[in-house]
Amino acid sequence: MATGMTSPLAVTQKGEAQTVSGSALIKQLLITALRDCSSENPFQDLGIGDKLIFDVLDPKTIARLTVRIQQIFARFQGEQLAKLIPGGQGLTFSREEEGELSAMIKYVDLETDKPDEFTIGHDANGWS
Repeated sequence: MATGMTSPLAVTQKGEAQTVSGSALIKQLLITALRDCSSENPFQDLGIGDKLIFDVLDPKTIARLTVRIQQIFARFQGEQLAKLIPGGQGLTFSREEEGELSAMIKYVDLETDKPDEFTIGHDANGWS
């Protein structure tokens, strides 16, 4: 089973790095991959960032977000972590509040071969 360090970093009572694995690791990686990864490097276009909040909900925006999420899951699938549910059933976009868009992501955990889902949106505390 894949294991990684917790984010934010934490230590155990023994002073060792705290780890996370299984579906908790996949969800942690999803949150990290979908966050705003803005930088001053014009050639680095990572994450989704505020596109879910500030872009107009139109077919072009949905297509851009879909492609970005599919790219993230292509990497996850290459690392034998997770894959999107096929046939267009893996992504559903909806409005939570006026001007804010959320995405429900349905995927299969490749280590357990069990389906799972994850909703990403924006709230007062940032990405959730």
